[in-house]
Amino acid sequence: IAWDFAPHDVAISRYLLGNIDPISIYATAGKFSENDKEDIAIIVMKFPGNVMVNINVAWLYPIKIRNLTVLGDKKMAIFEDINSSEPVKIFDTTLRYPKENDPAGASFRLGDIHIPRIPAIDPLATQLRILEAINQSIQTGKEITFRTWLTSHEK
Repeated sequence: IAWDFAPHDVAISRYLLGNIDPISIYATAGKFSENDKEDIAIIVMKFPGNVMVNINVAWLYPIKIRNLTVLGDKKMAIFEDINSSEPVKIFDTTLRYPKENDPAGASFRLGDIHIPRIPAIDPLATQLRILEAINQSIQTGKEITFRTWLTSHEK
């Protein structure tokens, strides 16, 4: 499942983060049908700058959805992989955190939308190493420190 569905999400995540490598990768997968391979995977990648990417992929879901949402304190971006005319939308946002004793003080507002032109890339070719680390995390059930893993797997 990770090799079939996650390459796009990994490529998009790295593109939005300036093509940097993750610091660590944790992935888990499960078999929920009679298939002999995993049907569902959850992947968490941690990047420099306190950035976390959460990817959920599933064979069992009957509707093809390939969305990536990036949340920030000033902007929010939504990537829809199956939307060829407007794959990325960037929203101006206002986010106000609540005070410690005032949870009602939180607010979130969407503002203007910007739709940039995004060039097409080959996600599998650019993400092979990350997919191998995802696979190892699924097999071992452990978080992978990516740079250490990459150094030990370079030829």
